[in-house]
Amino acid sequence: MTNNRRGSAMVMILAIAIILNVTLLAFFFATRHTNKASGARRIDVTSLNIAEAGKEHILAQLRNREIRPTPSQTDSVVYSDLPFASGTYSVRYSTNARNDTITIYSTGKTDNDSARIEVIALLTPLTWRNWVKGAVTSPNNVESNGNIEIDGRDHDPTGALLPFGGTFGVSCGGLATIQGSSLMGGGTTPPQPATIEGETVESNIDITGYPTTPEEVLGLPPDALDGFITSGCPTPPISGITYIDEDSHCGDFTGSGVLIIHNDAGDANMGNFYGDFKGLVIADEDKHVNDYSEILGAVILIGRKLGGNVFGNGDARIHYSSIMVEQAIKDAYDIAGKRWAIPVVSWREVK
Repeated sequence: MTNNRRGSAMVMILAIAIILNVTLLAFFFATRHTNKASGARRIDVTSLNIAEAGKEHILAQLRNREIRPTPSQTDSVVYSDLPFASGTYSVRYSTNARNDTITIYSTGKTDNDSARIEVIALLTPLTWRNWVKGAVTSPNNVESNGNIEIDGRDHDPTGALLPFGGTFGVSCGGLATIQGSSLMGGGTTPPQPATIEGETVESNIDITGYPTTPEEVLGLPPDALDGFITSGCPTPPISGITYIDEDSHCGDFTGSGVLIIHNDAGDANMGNFYGDFKGLVIADEDKHVNDYSEILGAVILIGRKLGGNVFGNGDARIHYSSIMVEQAIKDAYDIAGKRWAIPVVSWREVK
């Protein structure tokens, strides 16, 4: 009887030992799998963090304009296997045709593992509020005369009409009127001999907060452009920022960039404009855009005097180009040494 009890006890002990061994073995394998998975996740997170560092590097250089994208760039390599922490990152980017959006691809690598992210951001000057509402924008009345053509449909840098975009021919705080054989177009409507409210022209706009200085137009600090003021007539072709603080009857303004005709009284007159200019014109008042002159971009008037501005004395053209306006403003920021905002609008991890 005693032997039977001892045998039963031994069997029970053996069974318990087997159960414990199986349990311990299962726990060992479960722990090993968890540790392995955690290690893989740590590597993955580290690679992702390194990719993020690459993204922040290029964003900082974009904001400081150390990198200056151009339209329609494709897969431009910025950094290739740049060392960072325990790994490296590689960054490249592409831009759209308008050069107002950038797509950034950043890859982080570590321990033979990698993570890749795609970020879409906007290329925007820091504090610019767009007051350019038409090919011609004014707080007062605007009148066209002669054979001038004011067209708010969008054009590319060569002057070719684009199949999309566009704005008003004239946007003003007063009334837009057509005289002589002049024409106004805008939106999707070709230049017409009569105004079409809400399409080719926009009258009686709200001018609350309307800019009265070129700095306010461009979103720059007060007096930021004083160092560019010159007296007398510039020698064409002009470029960059051209700033005249008196009535201008210089004639030839052929060139590009930002042309400013403004004084503290707000009554500097852009009279008898000649030449072909691409970019943004900021003037207190306008008298005539003459002959076969062409402005490709936009004109914004900021004068404080009540009354009107007359455009036209010949076969001149003022054709809106959003690309030329945006480029002129970006160049002004670069020249004035100001930072850009580069807001990120999309982020995703690419597997």
